[in-house]
Order: sequence, then structure tokens, then C-alpha cells
Amino acid sequence: MEQVNWLAAHEATDLDELITPLCCAAFLGRSRIVELLLENPNLDLNLVTQESEYSPLCCGAMAG
Repeated sequence: MEQVNWLAAHEATDLDELITPLCCAAFLGRSRIVELLLENPNLDLNLVTQESEYSPLCCGAMAG
């Protein structure tokens, strides 16, 4: 199994521009990351994913 260096820069992927970090964290059930992101007063809570137009709330609800 390949070890991932989380501190190293990664190559940009198509996914980087299709889903917001908040949507991703909500969908994956990463509640602590969601909490940290929500501490940012400049965060746009209504920013949706490009492809499906899901909001962070919708992503979290779909993931349960």
C-alpha cells in the first residue's frame, strides 16, 4: 500500500473544481472538519457543487 504524504502538494484534479471542501467534508461525515470550516465567517454556505448543484446541507443529508 502506497503511503500518502499529506503535507506535499498534489496535482490538481477535475474534482478540485467540482466540489467545495465543505460539501466534501459533509458528504464524508467529517464533522470536525465541517466545524472548522464553519468557523470561517467568509464561508459561503450556499456555494453548490458545479456538477450536481448540491449544497453542503444536501451533501450531509445524503450521507446520513
